[in-house]
Amino acid sequence: MKTQVLSEVKENPGIHFRQLQRNLDCTSTTLNYHLDRLNLRDRKIRGYRRIYPGDLSEELERPLAALNHSVRGPMIYYISEGDSASELVEKLDVSKSTVSSHLKVLNEDGLVNEEKEGRSKKLSVSEKSLKAINRYSSELLDEASDGFIEMWE
Repeated sequence: MKTQVLSEVKENPGIHFRQLQRNLDCTSTTLNYHLDRLNLRDRKIRGYRRIYPGDLSEELERPLAALNHSVRGPMIYYISEGDSASELVEKLDVSKSTVSSHLKVLNEDGLVNEEKEGRSKKLSVSEKSLKAINRYSSELLDEASDGFIEMWE
């Protein structure tokens, strides 16, 4: 079980405790037991317990927590292509409020830059985001974002 826990955390740095528990199909007691004995670190970010490899730098914790989400990874990819918030709504097939909420998280963690252009905002990917993506690109983004990753290497 320890190798499974370690492998899952290394593949998904910043994974939410409950998601890790679901992925491994184990009880919280069992998972806590193994987390205490492995070289792993946990932090509470935005009210959620996130698990990280012990050798991960602290500056990558918040970006990885933000990007370790099924909507935010693809959002970063589309933002890098120059898409606006309204285009994200269409491409991700989510509501405006969902895009707005996730943009707020990405913006607060310094992963997205917003620049006013008239009545709209121009979105761009920050250096902090690129650093996190380059370190954990395959774990954070799905196959649709391979072009984005290659563009920054």
